[in-house]
Amino acid sequence: MFIVFIIIIICVVLFLTHLHKRIFTYNSLSELLIHILRSYLLFTVLTIPVTYYFFSKLSISLLLIILAILLGIHILSAGVYYFFFRKKDACNLSNKVTNSASAQQEASNSISSIGIDKNTKEKIFSLLLLKSKVDIGPMDYNLLSWINTDKDITYLEGAAGFGLLQPVDHIRDINDCFIKCFHSLPQNGLLAVKLIPLECKEEDLRNRTGKFFFKLVYPFYFIWYRALPKMRIIGKLYEHITIGKNRWISKTELMGRLYYCGFDVLESAVQGSYFLVIARKDHVPLISREPSYHGLITLERVGYKGEIIRIHKMRTMYPYSEFLQKKVYEENQLTTTGKFHNDYRITNLGRLFRKYWIDEFPQIIEWLRGYIKLVGIRAMSRHYFSLYPEEYKALYKQVKPGILSPLFDENNDGFNDIVRIEQKYLESYLKESVTTDIKYFFLIIFQIIRGTRSK
Repeated sequence: MFIVFIIIIICVVLFLTHLHKRIFTYNSLSELLIHILRSYLLFTVLTIPVTYYFFSKLSISLLLIILAILLGIHILSAGVYYFFFRKKDACNLSNKVTNSASAQQEASNSISSIGIDKNTKEKIFSLLLLKSKVDIGPMDYNLLSWINTDKDITYLEGAAGFGLLQPVDHIRDINDCFIKCFHSLPQNGLLAVKLIPLECKEEDLRNRTGKFFFKLVYPFYFIWYRALPKMRIIGKLYEHITIGKNRWISKTELMGRLYYCGFDVLESAVQGSYFLVIARKDHVPLISREPSYHGLITLERVGYKGEIIRIHKMRTMYPYSEFLQKKVYEENQLTTTGKFHNDYRITNLGRLFRKYWIDEFPQIIEWLRGYIKLVGIRAMSRHYFSLYPEEYKALYKQVKPGILSPLFDENNDGFNDIVRIEQKYLESYLKESVTTDIKYFFLIIFQIIRGTRSK
């Protein structure tokens, strides 16, 4: 029976190793060794309880010897598997380069103001898809200098543009790389990058494991590749272990990082399993602002007397999404609920958090500090606040923001109606502060009990 359990454990670990090798490439021997080490540690953790169960009366030293023997057996089986049964890497979802209809539409609608014609754009995208090493130096159109790592950037200062052949999700310090590009490029210089986005990696994992196994293994992938990198302390250790390789990064995060580092996205398209982007050096990097990367984030909001306050929230959008707010507004405008149409920045988990106001809980910190009230208009970002009329702004600055807002999704027909409802509350509060807040508090609670939810 003991042998049967060990065989099952070996099969499970080899299966997970096989999945990892099929989905991710190893660019160096150290990356491969790190993954093998993780595989063996997993094997050891699974083996200890089984061994202890069958050999509980053994001494510790003998138990360690048995574990070492079993580990050797696993190393041998893994070696046999790796050298005789390994298959061709399948990072790409398809060997052919294909464009989705939406990606083609997105690319055709975003023509560069500095004259990137269609042929040049397609040429840059095709060169981005090259996997082989390209010599440093100018290529077609004398437009971009193609480089393999951020270490090459310093040798190309003053180039008209850079094309990074290394996928962004394989770069250890992405922002540092983009900032180097920014300072080395002239104004309106171009940066072309590619990414294997998390959307493609999730789909690839689903296709290779099937629906049943996908549900079993996805939580582990989510924790390792998406959750751990975003933890404040553990994230540093994770980055040191993995050297920043193979993180799961969304398309939204990539565009947000580019804007944060001083670039504006001109062209983007999905081709095969890659997300391709051409960006332009556009503005001063926003490195003085802390980006929303961790689970608990701090956002700058307009508060009482127009002062900028810092609000704590659970992150419901992809990291760096706040830097795309103006761009999303220009593209999608507002819905009748005061939110953006088809806001692609919100994660699936974030939609659940927003529906039940889980993301608002940390604002209790600001309530205890006296920056906001329990009932009141939710604190707004500077860009969102700028959309309101001057008369409203004058009233807003006289009242502290609140956690429980008098505005609900079902209660309005458009942005003008939003302004009317909120202005009505502000005018009432300035006349009868206590009575108004008590009235709105019970009204909001009643609407929550009725099933009204945030979107």
